[in-house]
Amino acid sequence: MTQRCHFEALYSCACLSHSPIQMPMKPHLKRRRGTRQLSPARLYGLPHNYALSNVMRTLLLCLLTLMLPPLLVSAQPTGDGLDSVLAPLRLYLQAHATGDGDFIRQAFHPKAEVFWIADGALRQLTTEEFAARFSGSPADDEDERLRRIVSVDVTGNVAAAKIELDYPDVFFTDYLTLVREGDQWQVISKSFRRDPPHRP
Repeated sequence: MTQRCHFEALYSCACLSHSPIQMPMKPHLKRRRGTRQLSPARLYGLPHNYALSNVMRTLLLCLLTLMLPPLLVSAQPTGDGLDSVLAPLRLYLQAHATGDGDFIRQAFHPKAEVFWIADGALRQLTTEEFAARFSGSPADDEDERLRRIVSVDVTGNVAAAKIELDYPDVFFTDYLTLVREGDQWQVISKSFRRDPPHRP
């Protein structure tokens, strides 16, 4: 429904750029060249102010089209609500920056799992197995490593986040699913992909 309204409004906007309607004249109205340009009002015998009101209606449709997307997007948390969703994501990034697996134990639910594909097969780790992989100290090239939260999508008590880890020798794309239990958000699953570095 939303998409259909969107395209209808765009179509109405596009009509504004068309030239006045050009149609063959009736025999008793023909000129030598056989055609003439008519406004919609003159063509159909409508009131002289019809064209103006029609344009205003079309402009209103276009304006509503621009306003609809923000109104149709599900409500996202703001302020303290957004901070509570971001809290486990920041802990996750801090674990990578410091090499401290305890940040993973705080960010991830005890029953969370990590998934990835290696050699064509699905691999997985528990929260504790994943946390144990951290060395306890920052990487030697930590100053050259970049991390960013690309997006966060929240619906009620569930959320999904995309995170990129841009390292000199590898590029990771992480998708984290989060749940809110009581007042606490935690990561319930992580799926990631490993790619060659994106840097030249």
